[in-house]
Amino acid sequence: MLSWSLVAVVFFLLTLFVLSLALCTIDVGIGYAVWAGIGAVGGRTARPHLLRRDPHPGQGPLAQALRQPRANAGRAAAQS
Repeated sequence: MLSWSLVAVVFFLLTLFVLSLALCTIDVGIGYAVWAGIGAVGGRTARPHLLRRDPHPGQGPLAQALRQPRANAGRAAAQS
């Protein structure tokens, strides 16, 4: 487990170094937005491959909670 943690720290420091090089030529707001976007998309696409699982969008706890009917939804609509 320590090896994956070490790999994560090394890559995080590498991305910060590359970000600092990029910020020499572009604005901080644009650089951070691009850096965060690439990290989010990269993490989302790499996760199934690293965890050796198939991604199933809409199967997470938030999606399941949103699909459950609310208990008081009918009463609130009838009272108005």
